[in-house]
Amino acid sequence: MDHIFRFGNNSSVWDLKEVQMKIVGYQKMRGKDPQLSDLFIIADIFIIANERGYTDETYTMSRPILNRLRKTKDWDFLDVRIFVAALGFHICSFEQLSFDADSALIKLQEYFYMEQYPMIKLALHMNVTTNLLKLTHFEEEVRNHPENQKRFEDIFIKHINAAMEICKEEGITPATADVMVRKGVFFGDQALIDEAFEMLEKFGDADLLCLLKRSVERYREDEKHIKESRELSAIVGENIKQLRTAHGLSQYRLSESIGVLPSQIGLMELGQKNISVYTLHKIASCLGSSIGRMTEAQ
Repeated sequence: MDHIFRFGNNSSVWDLKEVQMKIVGYQKMRGKDPQLSDLFIIADIFIIANERGYTDETYTMSRPILNRLRKTKDWDFLDVRIFVAALGFHICSFEQLSFDADSALIKLQEYFYMEQYPMIKLALHMNVTTNLLKLTHFEEEVRNHPENQKRFEDIFIKHINAAMEICKEEGITPATADVMVRKGVFFGDQALIDEAFEMLEKFGDADLLCLLKRSVERYREDEKHIKESRELSAIVGENIKQLRTAHGLSQYRLSESIGVLPSQIGLMELGQKNISVYTLHKIASCLGSSIGRMTEAQ
């Protein structure tokens, strides 16, 4: 079972399927065991991640595992490890993520004497920073509220610094470089990223170096797309406001016509709300326009 936690998505699909076969054997001997079922699912998630990358499917599969443990009062050491692994695949609000991580750290502290303790603690901090980096692009509650941005940044700093401390204590060069890259990406510090890459080149870990370079490229590509999306949202919002005003409609009247809350119209006009094609079509029709015209800069 340790194989799943030690190597995770660096394991071969064959190895993970072999672990699943062992789990099935244990289930036949011990009957239905939630921990074994969760381990089987986690191995499945790693297989999917290896073959297709992280998808909505992996998030959906991890949710029941987290929900079971959130309702479980007493966790043993395996429960903690399962929770930490599942947390790495689950996307939720940054406040929920922070709460889950703090809960797991409290549970984990009970097993500080275990040999695996430092590495599991490191995995928890790394999983949290992975998800926070994903949320920097998509969490509207972060993008549009300065107080939430500060809270979000504080949570990231807390976990990235804790990960760095463990790396230094344990003398783990590859993980140290990984932490540096994450911090560099989050704060836009190219010098820190370059330093991490140079560290890995000297260390001779070509595989991790290649993986981190691809991660940085993907993050920046996402950043570019999100920037373009926000610019388009601003254009659409300004067009909605101009057309609504020209038709003599209040935000309340427009919201009634298309079936949304007035506050949503306000957010749309400020470019702070992602608008579905369906909703945009309803707004355009109500304002005597078209989707094409709504997306054109004036």
